[in-house]
Amino acid sequence: MMGSVQLVINILNSVALNHNQDESDLVSKGFIGQSVLLPCTSSRSSAVDVFWRDKDDKVLLDIKNDKPDPGSRDPKFKGRVSSFPEEYQKGNFSIITGKLELGDDGNYECTIFIGTGPETI
Repeated sequence: MMGSVQLVINILNSVALNHNQDESDLVSKGFIGQSVLLPCTSSRSSAVDVFWRDKDDKVLLDIKNDKPDPGSRDPKFKGRVSSFPEEYQKGNFSIITGKLELGDDGNYECTIFIGTGPETI
């Protein structure tokens, strides 16, 4: 029987608001060939842009004005990343990364850009 390889994926959540950042770190674990949920939520859900990047600054997904932009996705992640557009209005910008590969371990960043008003998250 073949053993499974577990990947450790760190998610760095950043909220950029008037040049201030609030960061919190989460850890998700996945296995080669399987899927992992990478959480990213905000208390604000309107007028936001969300940018998911990996450790090498490759694009997993950009969400602009509540619409995913799959055309911006790095070829490494094409067909492997999905999101929940019906949840954007609730502030849920989490993604699922599937068909995990050995090189997928490491840090991932979800950056949320919120309008120009003095909002607190």
